[in-house]
Amino acid sequence: MTDLVTRVRTRATVLRPEIELLVMRAALACRYPNPGLIYRELVRRVGEDGLGIFVGHENASPMTLVVAILPDSPLMMAPQCPIVYSRGSRMLIRHVGERMREWVMAAGYDRVLSVSLTHSAAAWARSFRWLGEHKTLGTMIEVRF
Repeated sequence: MTDLVTRVRTRATVLRPEIELLVMRAALACRYPNPGLIYRELVRRVGEDGLGIFVGHENASPMTLVVAILPDSPLMMAPQCPIVYSRGSRMLIRHVGERMREWVMAAGYDRVLSVSLTHSAAAWARSFRWLGEHKTLGTMIEVRF
């Protein structure tokens, strides 16, 4: 098995059908209400220095997607990781997570924050526990109107 992790930086890459399919699957799995808007946002912002789109391949097929965003405002407490998705092996998610961690640390940060509305904190920790200390902070509060 051959693993490859890349940071997607060009429109040509993010527009490839297999990358679009991966993003759509990830957005659906994360329960974004409109996966097409998530994909279009990544296409629009793909070249930005503060956006990390990390794709892991197994046997030449894109299987894992991690999206991280560096703070662009003092209102952001730390880099955010809004998408963590993998159909690949545990080793592949580790490789992708390591690449994301290197990128975040090179930007001068020592942590990422993430919210999951679909899985427990324990499920998220299984993917990235080995990157460093993991702890659940605070409570997510939803007010429906």
